[in-house]
Amino acid sequence: MTIDELYDAAAYMSVDMQKISIKLIQSKYSVDNEMSYEILEHLERAGIIVPKNIDGEKKVRISNFNDLEKVLSTYKPSIVLSGNHVIYKLIIWNDDDNHFDDVVLALEKVLNSNAEKAKRITLEAHINGDTVVATGSLAKLVPMRDSIQDKNIMVSILAIV
Repeated sequence: MTIDELYDAAAYMSVDMQKISIKLIQSKYSVDNEMSYEILEHLERAGIIVPKNIDGEKKVRISNFNDLEKVLSTYKPSIVLSGNHVIYKLIIWNDDDNHFDDVVLALEKVLNSNAEKAKRITLEAHINGDTVVATGSLAKLVPMRDSIQDKNIMVSILAIV
């Protein structure tokens, strides 16, 4: 099983079970601790799961397979691991949990932008299901993703393929 196949399988399992752990990946797919950890890192980078909570568990952010398939179609670990210069995009996803105005306010703060730009981005996500918020390196996008996730807004970092 390639790393992309293992990543996809673990992603589907995490959404189906609404939980994921190194131990669960190891037992289900007969891989070692290092590979299980790497898969978890990719699931987190793509925004499928969030960092450990106080209890040490990883929270699964995606609740249905349609949203998962959008993420899986744009992020593959093999692209990231290829060693080539990779540009990433920060994507927010439309959901039924957040008010439009709350997303606008969160984006204004994270992007240090005006309300009009934040409204435009939020509207694009609402109409299209998702939209690109920013592009760049992981170093630039990870803090932005973390700030947006803190507001419980569904967000991913995906490699531009």
